[in-house]
Amino acid sequence: MNNAVGTWNLEIIPKMGRSRFAALTIEDNDGELTGDFNSKTGRDSIRNIQLLANELQFEMNRTIKDKEVVFLYSLTIDGDSLSGTAKLGDFDAARVKGSRRPLDESDSR
Repeated sequence: MNNAVGTWNLEIIPKMGRSRFAALTIEDNDGELTGDFNSKTGRDSIRNIQLLANELQFEMNRTIKDKEVVFLYSLTIDGDSLSGTAKLGDFDAARVKGSRRPLDESDSR
């Protein structure tokens, strides 16, 4: 099994403002990584998923105030924990930390 596969509880910590919480789900479909990002603002597909050793990167688009914003995530997986950054369009990068959900935990957050 790929070390990124599973559902991850994420905390996105911007330089200013409140932390945001989300669930990141990564699946391995015959060697191709797919996934989605679920937060209180909705569910978005992620794209350009790359995993090299324990380094996970992906992109996600979201519309904010009628503007399309690209989110670039760069995360390091360490067992059932991860940490890294999310570059949020033209905004400063936010810190990201998270943990893998146990298999029996619900997908809702």
